[in-house]
Amino acid sequence: MRRMTVHYCPSLSSDFRNVIGSSVTQLKASDPEGEPLVYGVSGEEAMRYFSVNSVTGVVWLRQQLDRESKSEMQVEFSVSDIQEVVKDTVNIQIGDVNDNAPVFHGQPYTVHIPENTHVGRSVFMVNATDPDQGTGGSVLFSFQPPSPFFSIDGARGSVTVTKPLDYETTSAYQLTVNATDQDKARPLSRLSNLAITITDVQDMDPIFTNLPYSTNIEEDVSLGHVVRKITAIDQDLGRPRGIGYTIIAGLSHIINLTPTAHRGGIDHLLS
Repeated sequence: MRRMTVHYCPSLSSDFRNVIGSSVTQLKASDPEGEPLVYGVSGEEAMRYFSVNSVTGVVWLRQQLDRESKSEMQVEFSVSDIQEVVKDTVNIQIGDVNDNAPVFHGQPYTVHIPENTHVGRSVFMVNATDPDQGTGGSVLFSFQPPSPFFSIDGARGSVTVTKPLDYETTSAYQLTVNATDQDKARPLSRLSNLAITITDVQDMDPIFTNLPYSTNIEEDVSLGHVVRKITAIDQDLGRPRGIGYTIIAGLSHIINLTPTAHRGGIDHLLS
């Protein structure tokens, strides 16, 4: 028998149909005596992934290939007649297909920032990678839906403040980060949550309650007589602080401020 001539596809590229039962290539051989030939494949690993039609030499897929697990395979094919067996080894390069969505790292994503964080400052960095090659392994970040207060750098995943923050208006933001690969034919994506908590800073003035204050008193009232109770509250809701009272104009030489405890804090009496 003359040594067989084998025609095969040495590389399974990204357009290869990686489906069980699909045709990979076809072996071809000739015998000078014209005897019938029998085609086959040998080796445990090769037989797990490939099967050969013994009559036609068509090689078909028995199990899906994964380039991320194994990018190259040495496969030994054989052809035989009733007298002899001839073997030939084929080096098969497994090309990439976009079959992996991006994967986020370092979750859960949470960050605390003060409400006076400057616009334009980066406050967090998300990280995602994709094991696929080429555009299928290039990851682009975005918010879904977009946020009016934060932006994310599409390439780096850096989260930046875009508008002034106010704890008293909104104390927390729940953002959805989308990581999408750049495969043109079949882009894959994955979502992750980013929780941003806004912490309070002292940026609000105290305010008096129950204004206006107006009181009539008799001229002969005794010393120590309580004239009126005044109350103020701190508008900083996150960490309200104690309020100090002073008389800055008027009858400070004859009227005193005396603190008095109550359930919500300390009021002051004019006496």
